[in-house]
Amino acid sequence: MTEQQVESRWKRRSKHQAQREVTEDIHLPFVSPLLWSFFLAFFSVANPFFTQLATNLQEQILYAGWALQQGQLVYKDVYGTAGILFYGLIWLGSSYQGTVLLILFQFLSSYFSGRKAFALANRLTGKKEVAEAATHFFYFLILILGFGGLYSALFTLPFLILALDLLVPVSAGETGNKGFLRYGALAAVVVLIDPFTGTLFFGVNGLYLFYRNLRAKQLGLGLSQLLAALIGFSLLFYPLDYVTVWNGTFGQALNQGSYVWQTFQFTGADQLQTAFFYGLFLVGVGLPLGLLALGQFSRTQESLFYLPLGIFGTLAIWLVASSQGEFGFHQLLPGLIYFWLLQIFSFDRIQSGLQPGRHQKKRRMSSLFQGYLASLFYLPLLLGAVLVLLPLGQKWLGERSLETERQDVLAYLQQEADRSDTIYAWDSRANWYQEAGKWSASALLSPVYYQQLAENQLRLANDLESVRPRYIVVNTNLALLEDVDKELTTTYTEVKTDLHTLKLYERK
Repeated sequence: MTEQQVESRWKRRSKHQAQREVTEDIHLPFVSPLLWSFFLAFFSVANPFFTQLATNLQEQILYAGWALQQGQLVYKDVYGTAGILFYGLIWLGSSYQGTVLLILFQFLSSYFSGRKAFALANRLTGKKEVAEAATHFFYFLILILGFGGLYSALFTLPFLILALDLLVPVSAGETGNKGFLRYGALAAVVVLIDPFTGTLFFGVNGLYLFYRNLRAKQLGLGLSQLLAALIGFSLLFYPLDYVTVWNGTFGQALNQGSYVWQTFQFTGADQLQTAFFYGLFLVGVGLPLGLLALGQFSRTQESLFYLPLGIFGTLAIWLVASSQGEFGFHQLLPGLIYFWLLQIFSFDRIQSGLQPGRHQKKRRMSSLFQGYLASLFYLPLLLGAVLVLLPLGQKWLGERSLETERQDVLAYLQQEADRSDTIYAWDSRANWYQEAGKWSASALLSPVYYQQLAENQLRLANDLESVRPRYIVVNTNLALLEDVDKELTTTYTEVKTDLHTLKLYERK
C-alpha cells in the first residue's frame, strides 16, 4: 500500500469519525416526533372511534389479530402477505382491552422512526435545519400514504433507517465488510415483518452496491460484504421463522409472502392508469426536485451515494406498485424511505440556495419545510388532503345507502346465526366477521384482495364449496366467480329482503 493510499484512507476515517461525533453531539428532537406520533396513533384504525375508517386491508389486519387471539393460524386460517413477526405483534396488540396495545405499538414505532430519521438526515447533511424539515416530511408521508396505520411496511421503518445508517461508512469510501453482519440481521427482521418491503429494499440496495463495486473493480469486497450480510441474515431469520415450521405453515408463509412478486406483471391499461396516478403523487410531493439536486449543490460523498440510491429505489417501487391489481396509495409505503431520502437532498438544495442575506437566511431556515410547501404552491398539502379525505367522503357520502344495507344485514346475522356458524361476505369490506362475531369461511377474507393469482381464486371457490357457510352476503356490484355463482344457485336460497345492492343467501 502506497503512502498516498494510506493518507487517503486516514482522511476518510477521520472524516467519518468527525461525522459520528457530530451526530452523537446533536440533540435529537423530542417534542416534534412525540406530537407527530401521538397524532398518527390517535387516528389509528385500531382506535375504536376510527375503526369504521379502515381500508379493506386494515380490516383484514384487525380480523387477523382477533382470529389469532382465538387460536386460528395465520397463513392457514387467515391469508396474509406480511411476516410472522408482524402477525406476532398484531396478536400481542390484540391481547389487552381490544386493540389498545396496537395503538401503543404504532406510537412507539412512529416515535423511534422519527428520531432515527432526524439523526440520519443530520448525519448526511450536517445541517440541523435540513434534518428537522426532513423529519416533518417523513411524518407527512406516513400520514398521507398510511393513514390509519397498521400497515406492516410502517413497522419496518426504524430498521430500514438503521440499515441506511450502516451504509454511511461505505458512502465515505471505507473498504471492508464492517457492519454488514448487522446489516444482514436487520434484513432478516425486516423480511419477517414485511417480506415485500424487505426483499425490495435490500434487493435494490444490493444491486446498487454491486454496481458500485463493479465500477470500482472491487468484486472481492462486494463478495465479502454479501457473505457477511448472509451470515447476519441467517443468524436471525431461521430461529425466528422456525415457528412457521413448527406449526406447519412454512410453505404457505413463503407462498403468501411472495404474492406481490408473483403478481408482478403488466397485462392491460389498468396498470398504466395506476402508474399514471402513482406518478402524479410522486410529482405532487415534489420528488422530481431531488433530480434537480444532482447538479445544484455540493457533491459530497454522502450525496453521491444516497441520492442515486433514492432515485433507483423510487423508480423500483413505482414500477412494482403499478403492476398490482389492488389500487391504493398505501402500495407505495415500501418506498417511503426512498422518497424521504430524495427529499433530504432537496431540502439541502433549498437551504443552500438561501444564503445571500443574513436576515433572509434566518427567516428561511426557521421554516424550511414551509418553504418547501410554498415552492410547490402548497400542492403537497392539497394532495395529502385529497388522499386522506376523498376515501372518507366516498365511504360516508357515496356509500351511505350501501352502508345502511350492511348494518341491516349485520343485525340480521347477529340475531339469526348460531355461535358456531361461519359466514362469508362477497363485498369490498372485510369487517363483516368481527362485527358479526363469526369466522370467515375462507382464509381469503375479501374477493377484492389477493385475487390476482388464479390459485387464490380457485382456493376461494373451493373454500366456499367445502366449508359451505350458513350465510353468504353478496354485493351485486362485484362480479362473482363462475364456481361461486354455481354454488349459490345449487346450495343456497336467497333470503327475501328489501335491499337493493346486497343479497343475503342462506344454506339450504
